[in-house]
Amino acid sequence: MKTVALQWYVVAAVSALMLITAVIFAASHNRPVAVPAGGEHVAGPAAAKPKPIAVKPPEVVMKKPVDNFQKVDVMLRGYCYANSQFPDTQAPGGFGPSQNSAHKTPDKIDGKGLFLLAQPTEQTTFGGKPGMQVLLVNRTDETLKFAACDSRLSIIQQAQDADGTWLPIEYLPSSWCGNSYHHVFLKPENHWAFPAPRYQGHLPTKLRFTMTLEDGTQIHSNEFEGSVNLGQFTNKEGHQPTNIMDPYDE
Repeated sequence: MKTVALQWYVVAAVSALMLITAVIFAASHNRPVAVPAGGEHVAGPAAAKPKPIAVKPPEVVMKKPVDNFQKVDVMLRGYCYANSQFPDTQAPGGFGPSQNSAHKTPDKIDGKGLFLLAQPTEQTTFGGKPGMQVLLVNRTDETLKFAACDSRLSIIQQAQDADGTWLPIEYLPSSWCGNSYHHVFLKPENHWAFPAPRYQGHLPTKLRFTMTLEDGTQIHSNEFEGSVNLGQFTNKEGHQPTNIMDPYDE
């Protein structure tokens, strides 16, 4: 009986050791799971402590004047589209894709955490006209995920009105199609670059970019000088569906 009991204990101990080894192996070879980019960022199934996000962008030195201004009198629709670095395996599929891929962030771009970096004098092309650029930079240690609607991120420009209150001068249209909603992923030390309009109008003011994260947290870019028209605070650009597959009506 003692021999049988001893054999049973040996088998049980070996089985337990094999199970622990398998769990450790699986954990060490499991690619970290990207998590919502909100007030806390934790990658991996067993991260010990949530990490607070840094939301202050680096200071920007304005270059020599660049003629990349555009005059509008309405709130433009959001235009920051991103191509994910990982597939969203939870999305139903069928959302509008984007070809705007992420890039490795160069060392010359300063800053920590997740931040928006407005570059007013970085000339790009927006809507066939000269424009500026804004970057979404991931300087955290984690892969982050962001809610998207047909690959459009929740990034808009804001401006101060005559009283100094920050107000949106762009808007994010809603889709009635559930397939439009998904997530995009951004690896550490990478960024997306978005062409953007640099506005010119009758009201001299300060402007910035704002992103609303999935948990409701907002991050703001560096502020920059500019001017807008009053209609940009109230009048939406609007949109007419182009066909039955177009899920937007504003």
